[in-house]
Amino acid sequence: MTPRTRTGLARGCRPRGRGGLLALLLGLAGCNGQATEAATPLTSRVALAPTTSTSSRAPAATATATTTASAPVSASAGAVSSASTAPSAPSPPDPELAREIEATLGKLSAVRGLPFTRPVPGRRLGRDEVIVRITAKVERDSPPASLQGPGEVLGALELIPPDYDFVAGLYALLRSNLAGFYDPDDGGTMFLLNDLGEAETHETLVHELVHALQDQSFGLEPRLKYRRGASDVIAAVHALGEGEATSATFDVSMGSALNMPVAEFRRLITSAVASSPQAATIPPFLRASLAAPYADGYAFVQEARAKGGWKTLDAIWQRVPASTEQILHFDKYERDERPVDVPVPALDTLGEGWSTLDDDVIGEQTLRLALEQWTTPEAAATAAAGWAGDHYVVAVRNGTPPTYKAPTGELAVAWVLRFDTVRDATELAAVLGAKFTRACRERPKLGAMAWAQRDDRVAVVVGPYQRDLQGVRAAGKTPGCTQVSSWLKRLLLGATP
Repeated sequence: MTPRTRTGLARGCRPRGRGGLLALLLGLAGCNGQATEAATPLTSRVALAPTTSTSSRAPAATATATTTASAPVSASAGAVSSASTAPSAPSPPDPELAREIEATLGKLSAVRGLPFTRPVPGRRLGRDEVIVRITAKVERDSPPASLQGPGEVLGALELIPPDYDFVAGLYALLRSNLAGFYDPDDGGTMFLLNDLGEAETHETLVHELVHALQDQSFGLEPRLKYRRGASDVIAAVHALGEGEATSATFDVSMGSALNMPVAEFRRLITSAVASSPQAATIPPFLRASLAAPYADGYAFVQEARAKGGWKTLDAIWQRVPASTEQILHFDKYERDERPVDVPVPALDTLGEGWSTLDDDVIGEQTLRLALEQWTTPEAAATAAAGWAGDHYVVAVRNGTPPTYKAPTGELAVAWVLRFDTVRDATELAAVLGAKFTRACRERPKLGAMAWAQRDDRVAVVVGPYQRDLQGVRAAGKTPGCTQVSSWLKRLLLGATP
């Protein structure tokens, strides 16, 4: 996927974005195959494909759009209804685009050292048409709870406002920033937005053709399909795909990706997303999640290329990173250091009638992005670096059947993390203590919030709170801090070592 980012320095970068949870969101959507999602990281639920161009407005890293064509890009933007998500009639042949694709295939194959095994169809679409297509794909390929859950976690952690429409916000972000995407489900077709300038069209085309080459050479679709509990794994593959596409595009557009230092690209993509026309309406965490797969993926790929050129990347596709931790720490990829398995947080202390709405792994990338909202980037990276594994659960009671809008009913959230050492866990605890204090807090909308550290574990619990047509408010007859304190004790003392 290609988000739009114009920097003036480089005309061919394409960020795309749910690092972690958001990445998954982004991959699930119409950008699947490359799609995110949102993710997710909590932004990670959309997979790989969209690109962000460095030629015009802020990029919106890979995404899956689901807002109505006329809906404003804001927290109140409504999602496209299921009845409106049927794909539009095929656009007429575009001989000019077909010629440009044909001319680029040979150049890209020579740069990357891999052959295209079949033609790559191309189409230009309007921005609203793309959003409808992506919405349809998301609703076809992923269950509603996989989009509702990350939004509840982000709200519980105060990373988005409690009444923010998470799904609509993601789609609005994509609609504003998307430049193109590749869809392996549609005959391996590359789609470009029909409102791009000449330079932006070319760089987006190159980036998406890299995704087509990845798909033909290594098979993207099965790697990026939604799988419950696999958000961080999908986010890692998403970052690998976007990093490679960005690096190869720089080889074509700038002569060599060596002309774009990693730190400079990170600065450019971050500022591009922040300067998006709708940036002011999008929470900073979601904007950061959009850029992360590109920036982190590019850093990983550049380190791999420095060790052995493109052949190293070919080998990496045979054993893709198992987590975003491996994307962020190349040495951990080389050692094949894998996450520890953290059980789904138990619900038994909540009482009767509670069930799991969603559960997943957030991962180091999304943890770092969250911590960056509460402390300096350097401190956030340090506190996240000892991550060993995690699992969150969103619980619901008396809820209505899941839809692609915010859930209703009584809700509660728990997140349990494991770290490599007690010292690593203590570094996270220091950030949490500075942000939330160490005492349980009663909140009028999201209920009680408490957290604690025990050895190499940290747990955060929130709720219960009620979400319905009247809004969001604390719920439960038992004082919130009494309930969450019991839950916290259960999670830390009862966790499997």
